[in-house]
Amino acid sequence: MLMLYCIAVLNTLPQKTTRIACLYAVALFLSVPALADEQGPLLCYENQHLHPYMTGTDNVPVRRPGLLLEIINFAAYPLEIQFERKPWKRCKWRVEQGLADGLFASIWEPDRESWAKYPPLYKPDNQPPNEKASLWTVEYLVFVRNNTKLSWDGTKFHNINNGLSAPLGYVVHKKLDHLGVLNDGTYLPKEGFSMVAQGRIDGYVIEKFTGHAIIDDLDLNKELTAIQIPFLTTRWYLVFSHQYAEKSPENTQLIWQNIQKLTPEKRNFMLKNYIDSDK
Repeated sequence: MLMLYCIAVLNTLPQKTTRIACLYAVALFLSVPALADEQGPLLCYENQHLHPYMTGTDNVPVRRPGLLLEIINFAAYPLEIQFERKPWKRCKWRVEQGLADGLFASIWEPDRESWAKYPPLYKPDNQPPNEKASLWTVEYLVFVRNNTKLSWDGTKFHNINNGLSAPLGYVVHKKLDHLGVLNDGTYLPKEGFSMVAQGRIDGYVIEKFTGHAIIDDLDLNKELTAIQIPFLTTRWYLVFSHQYAEKSPENTQLIWQNIQKLTPEKRNFMLKNYIDSDK
């Protein structure tokens, strides 16, 4: 169905790069082997617009839904993936309870293995997952005011006044807490960036491309910038509930295997398609 949709809309897409991306999607679909069960998993992801990885908020956009959704749909074909959008911590709870079959995008931590299955399917507990099966490699940056005295040397912060923030439930939120620099408030990304611009918090930590997109959306380029030393460099994974991995091991394993077929060149092409659309 996804392939037929792509063919149907191919001639209606306005940009050359988007049409090329759609043709590439068709070619990739044709190269993916059929899976054991065409009933796809229910995947939960955050109800925030985090460009370029996931677009929109409460709904799942039909066109240009986000880089991660395109990767997952590519890898899962011909499965019909079902998506739902919830706050991040609610997605984690639903996977833990078996109410959703999986979620993205999750950073690996050993304690998360109590409720999430990371690739490969039969990975020993507390061992890092297969990095080749990750959705994306990302950098989290600290976004600050242009005139800030705050600094980050890769290990510790200096000149803290009001503390920093990050999305609740994120690994970077917990890391800020462990460093003793977490502000008491809880802020969603755009709210957090506004708080930084107003000087009410010292900085906000979020993924690099998403952070710069928020600055553009809020027209804060004159007020905000990013500290160039990454706060965290890590990988994002599509993870499944233990219940789904046990029920549908063939689908689980093949989706992860197909993610690995996306070479760095193909991934960069897909990213460029989203970044260029903003120019």
